[in-house]
Amino acid sequence: MKVVSLMRYPVKSMMGEELNACDITYHGVHGDRMYGVIDRETGKLANAKNPKKWPTMFQHRAQYVRPVSLTEALPPVQITLPNGEIVRSDERNIDIVLSESFKREVKLQTPSQEAVQFEGYVPKEMVELEDHGTVFTRTSPQKTFFDIANLHIVSTNTIETLQKLAIDSRIE
Repeated sequence: MKVVSLMRYPVKSMMGEELNACDITYHGVHGDRMYGVIDRETGKLANAKNPKKWPTMFQHRAQYVRPVSLTEALPPVQITLPNGEIVRSDERNIDIVLSESFKREVKLQTPSQEAVQFEGYVPKEMVELEDHGTVFTRTSPQKTFFDIANLHIVSTNTIETLQKLAIDSRIE
């Protein structure tokens, strides 16, 4: 197997950063999904798995402001908004700026001792899946914003096949 790309996603469901190297820990790639956008109305984690509610998640890109190290506290993350504006997690108005961008009252949060819920949507067109056309709720493990697994290995064959099936999509 040959590694052609390493990615880290500092904020859950936002686009992330490509890495030259990374540290792998028990919790996956160090620094991955260490921030999440929480919907203030529901208390649930904003998630690209519910594109009807969060249609612009993938138009936001997050990266750390400096290299991440196992021996130091995580640095702030900077988020590039769809309009090109850049905001940092350590700015006092971060929640206001993100709320305006998502057009919902949200807050940027780090994982806590509490497990957090997230929603997903099963499209009506996915008749092969159970409960198509419905919204589901799941819970992330404590101290994380992961929803499926804390490390994914995706082959280039899989990406190429997805690109053929979804020609108009950008697949990283």
